[in-house]
Amino acid sequence: SAKLNKKCNWADAGFEIAYDQFVLQKWNFTTSSLVSNLEMATIQTEDFLEITGKDFTFKFNKKDGIITDYKIAGANLIQQGPLHNLWRAPTDNDGSYFPEAENKRQCQLWLKAGLKDMTSRLTSFDLKNAGAGKATFVVSYELLNEDKSSGFTSNIEYSVFADGHFTMHTTIDPIGK
Repeated sequence: SAKLNKKCNWADAGFEIAYDQFVLQKWNFTTSSLVSNLEMATIQTEDFLEITGKDFTFKFNKKDGIITDYKIAGANLIQQGPLHNLWRAPTDNDGSYFPEAENKRQCQLWLKAGLKDMTSRLTSFDLKNAGAGKATFVVSYELLNEDKSSGFTSNIEYSVFADGHFTMHTTIDPIGK
């Protein structure tokens, strides 16, 4: 069980964040080779990072912080890259979602803290390496509530491989009250 050590905008000290997590299905992840003899090119401009290989194109918008193009064999696989959204739909256990409701359970605290309508702002983009069959870059964001009193920092490390596949590793840390 994981509990908050101190009170914050969205929960009191001792609030249980997680418990009884278990694996629903085991995955058989294979280790990707970090070095490849496949050719790939990395082109970086002020606004974009584009990585291309034999049969793929991966394009990232450095101003908006999203993937804008991902093609394999000429077919576009995405319409838009992933966006931050840390809000989840409340369940009956969270209490009433409706602001006028009398129920003062957890959902109302989340709404009051502004967790439903956070804004995301890109704070940095850093191309770590490009070569040896792999390009890695890190994108950092701030996600803040309306009055900017609380939110999260987020770092996403993208690794694009010469065979066209990519991975994303995300860390999110709370900030503010």
